[in-house]
Parts: sequence; C-alpha cells; structure tokens
Amino acid sequence: MLPHLTKTDRDRGWTEIEKRLWRKVPKPDVGNEKVKEMYHTLVRLTKHFFSVMNYNI
Repeated sequence: MLPHLTKTDRDRGWTEIEKRLWRKVPKPDVGNEKVKEMYHTLVRLTKHFFSVMNYNI
C-alpha cells in the first residue's frame, strides 16, 4: 500500500524521477521536434499510468 501523497509531494517525486530518467535518456536533438514530441508524450503517459496505479492500490 502506497501512502496517498498530496499533489505537491507527488510533483516533487516526479521531478526527482524525471531528473534521474533524464540523465539516462539520450537527449533529443534540439533540431528534431518529432523526437522531442514523442519523448514528452511518453513522459505524460508514464505519469498518467503511475497516478492511475497509485489510486487503484
């Protein structure tokens, strides 16, 4: 059971996770908009997935 976190706690957690992921993920080329778009969509979907999982636990 995960403790139900407040929105700010969750956001703070996400910032840490994103920083960690961002170090591992190869940086999209600045000129390549499609890659950046795909990357941000992936991040959004991942966030959504985990928030749904947290509520269902």
